[in-house]
Amino acid sequence: MALLQLNEEQIRTWTRAQKDEWWLKNVYRGDMPQLTLRSGATGFLLGGVLAATALYIAAKTGITIGVGLTSVILAFAIYRIMNTAGLAQDFTILENNCTQSIATAAGYMVSPLIAALAAYMLVTNHIPPWWHLVLWMVVCSTLGVLLAFPMKRRFINDEQLPFPEGRAPGEASRIHRARHRRLPAHHQRRLDEAAAVQDPSHARVGRNEGAMDVPRATG
Repeated sequence: MALLQLNEEQIRTWTRAQKDEWWLKNVYRGDMPQLTLRSGATGFLLGGVLAATALYIAAKTGITIGVGLTSVILAFAIYRIMNTAGLAQDFTILENNCTQSIATAAGYMVSPLIAALAAYMLVTNHIPPWWHLVLWMVVCSTLGVLLAFPMKRRFINDEQLPFPEGRAPGEASRIHRARHRRLPAHHQRRLDEAAAVQDPSHARVGRNEGAMDVPRATG
């Protein structure tokens, strides 16, 4: 179903504060568990495994891969099996999104090891010590986080541009839940809206019915 969206005039004339207030009132689902201990732990676990997998594949092929879709499917499957066995409750769709956000961050963290450092070692025929690699990763990760906040506020919160990367994990999570749990129509509509939330909070906001998932954080 199409989610609530701002129209072109609202995007052009509203302030960022008005857009954020609209999102909090119409899209955000604060009553649903999101960043929980189990979603964080699962994200760290899957992120470590998938980051090693991504690094291996990139070293062999030179192609970097994202782990968002894989982490969504694995997290859903793990807690579905545990729920069936009576060991744990099933993930909420927002917990699943938090897990995939953490796992994706870990998966992308290995990217600087693949391109820049590999080229450096080929050109200089020198392998840096391990602590140089750790320092390089920390610096790159810190710069990424610091740049992400102003870019997100400008292009996503203010200009309401679509964020395509979260679409596939969001759609996969929504499809799995709809297939394995029969819900009343009004409840399913709320889950559809909540599925747009990425990281702890993203909103699926766009300019037409084909809009993609867009990250929307409250901070």
